Formats: sequence, C-alpha cells, structure tokens
Amino acid sequence: MSPKITKDVFDEVKRLYDLEEPATKIKAYISEVVNLGKTQTAQAFKDILAAESFEIDTDSTSSFDRKSGSLLYKGTQIKTLSELLDACGVDKNLWFVKNWKANKWDTSFKIRDEEGNESVQTTPNFQVNASLELRKEKFVLDKALEIFRTQAAKNAPTHFVTAISNVSKKENKKLLVINLSDHHFGKLSDGSETGYDDYSLSKAKTAFIDGAFELLKKAEKYYIPDEILFIIGNDLLNVDNLQNTTTAGTPQSTDSRFFKVYQTVCETAVEVITRLGSKYKTDVLMHPGNHDQVACLTIGEYLKAWFKNHEQVKIINDARPRKYYRYGNNAFGVTHGNEEKHADLPLLMATECKFWSECKFREVFTGHLHQQRVSENKGVIVRIFPSLCATDSWHAGKGYVGNRRAAQALFYDEKLGLDSMFFWYPN
Repeated sequence: MSPKITKDVFDEVKRLYDLEEPATKIKAYISEVVNLGKTQTAQAFKDILAAESFEIDTDSTSSFDRKSGSLLYKGTQIKTLSELLDACGVDKNLWFVKNWKANKWDTSFKIRDEEGNESVQTTPNFQVNASLELRKEKFVLDKALEIFRTQAAKNAPTHFVTAISNVSKKENKKLLVINLSDHHFGKLSDGSETGYDDYSLSKAKTAFIDGAFELLKKAEKYYIPDEILFIIGNDLLNVDNLQNTTTAGTPQSTDSRFFKVYQTVCETAVEVITRLGSKYKTDVLMHPGNHDQVACLTIGEYLKAWFKNHEQVKIINDARPRKYYRYGNNAFGVTHGNEEKHADLPLLMATECKFWSECKFREVFTGHLHQQRVSENKGVIVRIFPSLCATDSWHAGKGYVGNRRAAQALFYDEKLGLDSMFFWYPN
C-alpha cells in the first residue's frame, strides 16, 4: 500500500465502498486527497479494498485489525489503552472495548563512552493489546441515516401531483387499511432447496408493488376510500445490519448486500406511497419487527424527509413498541406481536390508547406468524396479518410451512366499523 495512504483515507475509502459509491468517485477522492497519479490511484484503490486492516505506518509493530477488532502495540511509546485507541484512530462511537491488557519489561545493555567507561542503560518496553467489538446498531444507524440525508437532500420533490377523491356524500366515509406485513426484503428462498416458492430481492419488490395495487384495484370496485392507512414494517427487512443478522444477532440467509436491500426498500416504498398519495389522503404507519428494529426506524425517517412537502401523505414513525391510530369510531393498535401475549393486548390497548373510551370498535393488528388469524377478547379483535414472503431453508427444515402467501386489505366504516376485506395472492 502506498505510504501516502493514511488511516483516515483508508477508513473513508472503506466507508464509501460500503455505501456502494461508484469506483470512479472513490478513485477521484483518493487522487484529490493523496495527490497520486492515475495508475498509482488505481493501485491504491485495489490495495485498500484487498486489505482487512490498516497497518500504522509510523510503527510497524502496531496494528488495528478491523475484521476481528483486535489492537496490538509493541514498542517504547504507548503505555495505556487510551493512547492505543488514539494512536490507531479508533472511533469510540462505533467500537467498544471488550477487554485489554498491558505488559512492561526492561531491556538493559552496556554502553561505553569516549573515555572507555562502561555503564548500563535500561529501556522500558511496552505491549498493549485490546479486543474491540463493533456497536452494530450505532454503525448501521449512522450509515443508514447518511444514506437518507444525502438522497433526501438531493432528490426530495418540492411538488407532488395529487387529485381529490370523490367520496359519495350519501355513504359513510371509509378507511382502507393496507397492511403488507412481514415482507422480509432481502430474504433468500431457493425453491430447489425448500420445495416451495423462490424469493429474492427482485421478487420481493415485485410482490410488494403488486400486492398494494392489486388490493387497491379490488377495493375501488366497491368503494372510493376517504383515506388510506398503509402499514409498513413488521420485518420489512430480513436483516438489520452489515453482518446480515437480525437486530438480536441471529444470522439469516440473504439475497444481497445490506445497503442494496436498504436502498431497494426506500425506492419501493417511495414508489408505492407516491402512487397512493396521488389519489388519496394516505397515512403511512411504520412499525418494525424483531428482524429490523433499527433499519425500519431509519427508513421511516427517510420517508418523512422525502414526503415532507406532500399535502396528502403523512409518515407516522417512532420507537414505541405499540402504536395507536383512530378513524372515526374505530381504534386500531399496531404491534409486531412477538413480545406480548396476545391475550394481554386488549388490556394493554385499554391502558395505553388515549381514545379507547371514545371508540366503539377496537382492533389490534399484528404480524410475525405469517398467517391469517382472528381472535376476540373482551370486545377487542386481535388480527394477525398474512405475509407475501416465501419459506426459507430454516423454516422449511423446522417444518414451519404451508401457510398461504397473501396480502390483505380491509375497509372500515367511520361509524360502523369493519365493512369488508380483500385478499391478493401471488402466482
């Protein structure tokens, strides 16, 4: 690697590459900052991508292995953990210290002055090593927020084409709820391995778009919605970080790199919401699942920025484990459903929902189980929504199979509650 490449340059090139910036842009950065020629720049780019860690040029016995998170120093200068972290340029917001150790020993040798007198000189030597771990949520959050801020600043529209829906005054107004639950963008399902449908990033995108608009097409044959509640989340993404694991760290079979999945979800959500919002007042309620707690929250912030100038679109995004929404005489709760006992959801709704007593009809929407199920307890309906994603190898191996892939939408009368429901099935 060129001696002109500093750790700051090394880290920035790795960051740009993780964000899938074009190679020409990254090389231009190297050329500008380090002042290398075209051939040297191309070689430096290749060397950085091939390197797992950055070796500190000022001391060949010091190193920071980014892959394993290990730091090592042997020499006479660095004595403490703080000095080691500073010398290696460790970002303490991204890494935390699991453990560390320091050793000291003396090396003595005789020296002779010009007059031939001998004396003993002692030099202290130090070895400091540490084991670091990446703060996964912080790392993904910072990267994801950078994507959304950059793209939103460049591309967020200032004007959207909208039309006012003509709802008959003779009928009660109706809310159309579209809930594409547990979509798992990025999941890899190979039919030859599972015996069921294939599922990939491209297939997930197609199913998401088709599901939303096939449901809308069916619904419009019966009523013109007064409003749409579009619920996004409940494991919108299959993984939550660059390590391709869930938020809790469970490894997953993935079809693509994390940031490609993340950007595909942003683009797909923008397309669907833009089309819905062009015809109807649309509230978009973001709710993460156990697979994507960080990613779903940041995508919600991305959508907030994108649609900030849209007169008919509102993005509802926060970190509460259960969210509540009102339409006329209807109260809705939304939760992923993996933490709470379903039998407790009616009482939780009565405790937390501020408009509980003002609404006659109450439902809680959940996901997680990839199936259709409805139960009622003390006047509260708990509705589990189906999923469009296919079975992966782990679920097939465990025998968690057979649930029909489906998307569901429901009409709610503002005064009379649930009116009708619709399903769309792929293939």
